[in-house]
Amino acid sequence: MAYVLRGMILKGSIDDRPLREFELVHEQMDYGLTLIHIPSERERELKTKLEVNGMLAVGDVDISGDEFEPIPRDSALAKLASIVSVEKPALFSLVVAEYFGGIGEQAACVYQGNELVEIGGNKINDALRYLGVVKVADKDEFDVLGLARFR
Repeated sequence: MAYVLRGMILKGSIDDRPLREFELVHEQMDYGLTLIHIPSERERELKTKLEVNGMLAVGDVDISGDEFEPIPRDSALAKLASIVSVEKPALFSLVVAEYFGGIGEQAACVYQGNELVEIGGNKINDALRYLGVVKVADKDEFDVLGLARFR
């Protein structure tokens, strides 16, 4: 079975009314985090609805998406984060993971507002660690949050 995760992980309290308005599925998680699912087609719709142009910087993250789903990076996502987040500027990570039969790719970038934050890596666990998730003895940050259950 394939595992695909593409979205935003937002730190802090949120106002979920805009998420309902944009018909975006979201999940409350531990550590004060919210996962907002952002399929590729929804990212394009947000760009039009929020009237935002441009792309967010991604540092050294491979964004090609040649074989796997590309990381979300439209500037409309930073605007969405600023609308939804109670804290200003919004602290969030854009994430993508795609696995099938144990083979796959993942990437993550962290942003404070529109600015890319250097976190010392570009994997989802690096981003989660920066957002405050703490691994435990036999579970990494991804497993501590239970992200495998979100597809």
